[in-house]
Amino acid sequence: MIVAPITAPVAADTQLASQTLWIPPGEWVESATGKRFTDRSRSSATSPLPKSCLHRAGAIVPMQPEMEYTGEKPVDPLIIQITALAAGQTSSYTLYEDSGEAVAYQRGVCAWTKLSATQKGDDLEVEIAPVSGRYSGIPLKRGYEVRLPGDWPPASVTVNARL
Repeated sequence: MIVAPITAPVAADTQLASQTLWIPPGEWVESATGKRFTDRSRSSATSPLPKSCLHRAGAIVPMQPEMEYTGEKPVDPLIIQITALAAGQTSSYTLYEDSGEAVAYQRGVCAWTKLSATQKGDDLEVEIAPVSGRYSGIPLKRGYEVRLPGDWPPASVTVNARL
């Protein structure tokens, strides 16, 4: 993930700010616009926001609902943002969780959830595996909000082989 604060002034005619960013080799996607950057070391970012955030193509980014402070409320739903994948690409991520209140994690008291996404032609297959492990305060059930790239909304959604 690349987060680059835009420090240039906002243009009066467009109300957008623009600056040049250094981008490592590879394919990157700007989260706010879906704009792709490929094999460039520099590129111009334009944003109405005071920052620009880029993710590697195919990145799986777990997020939580807005909170005023950590632990204000349960992380439910767990938000899974998936950046556009290339044809045939598979991406995976393993989410780590612990109570956040004790040092039991040092003894392996934690939970892991494997997340994966595979682009198969026009189909995007997202898999959220069952949670492995336990810790004090682990949610007994949880909702998931899967955020897909905005440039290809799903025609249908199947969960556990059912529409």
